[in-house]
Amino acid sequence: MVTYKILQVNTAEAWASIRYSKDGYADYFVQVTFGDGVFNEDELHVEAQERVTEAIAYWNRLDSDTPVTLASDTGTIGNVTVAEHPEYDPMTHEVNVVKTVTGNDIAYTYNLVPLGDEVVSSNIRFQRDDLLHHTDSFALADRTLSTAMQTYRQQLRDITDQDGFPNNVVWPTEPID
Repeated sequence: MVTYKILQVNTAEAWASIRYSKDGYADYFVQVTFGDGVFNEDELHVEAQERVTEAIAYWNRLDSDTPVTLASDTGTIGNVTVAEHPEYDPMTHEVNVVKTVTGNDIAYTYNLVPLGDEVVSSNIRFQRDDLLHHTDSFALADRTLSTAMQTYRQQLRDITDQDGFPNNVVWPTEPID
């Protein structure tokens, strides 16, 4: 016998999660969306009953899985060395792992690669927007924004106008307000 349980309904995002169970098998989970964005409990139960075919197909695949017998389940890797991970600014660089194999020796090193100006600009803007977001509560209509906070927020907005943007940005210091 197959049973289902509706685990969660999120009407704000128009989805629900459902768990299907069958004795002797791992549970199967699905997430369904409300087609028109409007929640209806009866329609959700109908959808849950129709989607049971996915769970049954999953369990059938498990039944038809052919067990594998390995000749060996162990192996030797060799002499492995890993270089110390470099410190870097993820807003301006990315790290690439370099694997070098010499006989039985394997060495992992790292290369720092500068990101392109477009990506760095986007990263800087995202950081700036996040910092502004964290100070939005100071700018509500029922609060008086201090001069220091006004200056800080304007300096954040002016980040993209700095001479060194995007590769040499000077971040302002948030005041204690």
